[in-house]
Amino acid sequence: MAREPMSSLHARSVIDRDKLLAIAGGDEAILERLLGLFERTLPEMTEAIAAAVGARDPEAVRMAAHGLKGAAASVYAPALAAAACELETAARAGRVEPALLQELETQVEVVLAALCEEALHQGA
Repeated sequence: MAREPMSSLHARSVIDRDKLLAIAGGDEAILERLLGLFERTLPEMTEAIAAAVGARDPEAVRMAAHGLKGAAASVYAPALAAAACELETAARAGRVEPALLQELETQVEVVLAALCEEALHQGA
């Protein structure tokens, strides 16, 4: 079942659905698949970053944060992409910063909540 457009201001500000839909050629089914894949893989990507931070491994943090940054940018989730970029930049400089992980996890929660909100509006 296709998702309805994000109807709340909050959800629309988290992911730029209009830009993503344009990239999908206006095809709602493609948009649905892109968001679904992102939603399913986001927790796994976040866990990989958290594990790397826990291991105090800057190279693993850098690589995992880079992947999440790209995934977030590809669905037009700018705040999440920025949080991943900050973590990646710190790791590239050899710093593993748990506070940046907390910010990233906060942004992940915001994005997942927005996706959930969109799904709830779909059923309405």
